[in-house]
Amino acid sequence: MGVFKIEKSRNNWKITLFGKEYHVRNICNYYKNKDYGLLSGERQVAKHIEDIRKDHLNRYYLVASSIKKLCDLKRELQIADIFCGNGYGSYIISKEIPSARLLSIDGSKAAIKLAKKYYQTGRINFLQKFFPFDLEKDYFDVIISLESIEHISDDKEFFENFVSGLKNGGLLFISTPNAQKYIREVNNDGWHIRHYINNSFENWAKKMNLDLVDWYGQDCYIFDSIGQIAGYIPENEMTLKEKTEGQFQVFVFRKNA
Repeated sequence: MGVFKIEKSRNNWKITLFGKEYHVRNICNYYKNKDYGLLSGERQVAKHIEDIRKDHLNRYYLVASSIKKLCDLKRELQIADIFCGNGYGSYIISKEIPSARLLSIDGSKAAIKLAKKYYQTGRINFLQKFFPFDLEKDYFDVIISLESIEHISDDKEFFENFVSGLKNGGLLFISTPNAQKYIREVNNDGWHIRHYINNSFENWAKKMNLDLVDWYGQDCYIFDSIGQIAGYIPENEMTLKEKTEGQFQVFVFRKNA
């Protein structure tokens, strides 16, 4: 059962969240201020993981699978999840990686409240913080930031913060919409500042002592003839394909020793 729905009739909007209705006269008020709260329409907000859309879940399961392959699971792993939303991804990592200790940060107080209530495993420290902030230098074995950097004005500083926070040999998982397949200018929802071409992060990585370990593509949307979102593909098709361009890209980097 869906827990979040937006319906439009001219300039009137009805938002349904957990069965409760909220009415908004002009939803552009959300957009122009780049509202990332629970009612913004940008977030997955379900209280139960089975109600989270599969494209979001699949990214975190890919991260968990990669950590299992690339990290020493016999020791405690310090992992950061930036920005974690309502915590479902941190929950997946915590369940899949028993040695993980997570610092999970999001700018929404309501999202963090939801995370603490429904997605806490005892090994996650959920914190509400707005960027800019500094991660502890050379501390994390893994940093995860999925569908976040496109919201940040100073994206290079955001990326540099990850590199600084990683230990030598640490892994960075970062994902973003692909500008060549998901055109922001046609789908200007007011949340994303930019989308990225496929080599954007690779160029930064070369300058910041990171090696590209692997990359994946994922599709989620159906687009109409002018490139506007017209719906979703079936959830069982929202898989990640190695070294294949998709509407979304996931990159795996390792920090050089």
